[in-house]
Amino acid sequence: MMNVLIVEDDLTMRAYMKISLLKCSYKIDQIFEAKNGYEAMAILKKESINFIFTDIMMPQMDGVELMKWLHNQPKYQHVPVVAVTSECGDQLLNMLSFWGHGYVQKPYSMPILENQLSNFYKKNNDYNLYG
Repeated sequence: MMNVLIVEDDLTMRAYMKISLLKCSYKIDQIFEAKNGYEAMAILKKESINFIFTDIMMPQMDGVELMKWLHNQPKYQHVPVVAVTSECGDQLLNMLSFWGHGYVQKPYSMPILENQLSNFYKKNNDYNLYG
């Protein structure tokens, strides 16, 4: 079982992602939601999170700032972070690859989200972070 944190300012996108994750083949215990990086930080301090999907463009604290913060916190460095964005460009994608563990271009489908989980977890749900 794993706990997933969705960081996305758009309510419709959060709902779509949550529904997609609940339908995937991985056993997800709980899905937490945050509207920005500050809310995500508060959740991380209270809950045990195993995987984070974060939007990039958000008010107050965006996804890049959140990934930088996570990267500099020993307690959270092991948590896989996948950026979900409609932004593109080599510079941004290189930056996302450095600060996070991958990215998904919007619009996306459920198999794409599930594939990102597969990159870090074996099918039997054993934790398998590499890299």
